[in-house]
Amino acid sequence: MEYQTTVQDPTAILRGSGMLEISAVAASPSWTDVGAIQGLKATEELEVNAEENDNTDSTDRVTKQTLTIACTLMEAISDGVRTLIRGALDTRTPTAAAKVNDASQVVQSGGWDYNTFIPIEHQNSDGSILQIDTTGHVTVVAGTDGSLTVVTDFDMVCSNGIWGIIVKDSTKLTTIAQTLTIGYDYTPAASVKWQTGDKSELTKFMARITTLNDDDTFVVTAYYGNIKKGFSLDYQKDDANDRRVGLPVEFIFKTLPDTLGNAANQGKVWDSVQISGF
Repeated sequence: MEYQTTVQDPTAILRGSGMLEISAVAASPSWTDVGAIQGLKATEELEVNAEENDNTDSTDRVTKQTLTIACTLMEAISDGVRTLIRGALDTRTPTAAAKVNDASQVVQSGGWDYNTFIPIEHQNSDGSILQIDTTGHVTVVAGTDGSLTVVTDFDMVCSNGIWGIIVKDSTKLTTIAQTLTIGYDYTPAASVKWQTGDKSELTKFMARITTLNDDDTFVVTAYYGNIKKGFSLDYQKDDANDRRVGLPVEFIFKTLPDTLGNAANQGKVWDSVQISGF
């Protein structure tokens, strides 16, 4: 068989799906993985209009540019994801369970860095700050350097409604090649009630799609968007081979305003970054 051409650049072929992450609009986003998804699609939409002239041909110009990201969330009732994408539209009311004392989280060597947000695994159901007893902060013990001091060696930070710590490159810290043990108490939720219908504001957020492409990466990041459609749960038969109920979502991203996010991205809609296929 005679073929008309050959593959020009194998590294330019994009394969597979992607990891979809959401963050509040920020200069340094704190990304939340939405987990298992199906049917992921990113679509750029351009509104093109002609500038008409009396004595020359018209010139086409882009007058509106957006990016739509759509998929089906298979982890359909994720409380954290719903907070990120609908927090301003819905009202969340948790019912607290029993308090858990002296919880411990170990961050392994190589799993953290200075000035980088480290989310704490468990959170209080009401979103309040995590602490040991009534100290107002968690405890942090470094495997080599010992107990760290809040404010001096680490800060308590809330990002996207999730409490965590940021470790500083302080005099106390001698290396990042050591474990960190975070101690805290927390009160989980026994249940959460979401109510909607009495608000109109839409939560603004960022989105990022990362695709591994033969060990290379292709990343699409959208800077400023919101939900474009409401809930639609397609329930399955009880004896279906796959009984999972997915939640289709559609997000639309527009131009990042001048006062928000990373200044380098202001006035822009989205970007893509690749490390192969040049």
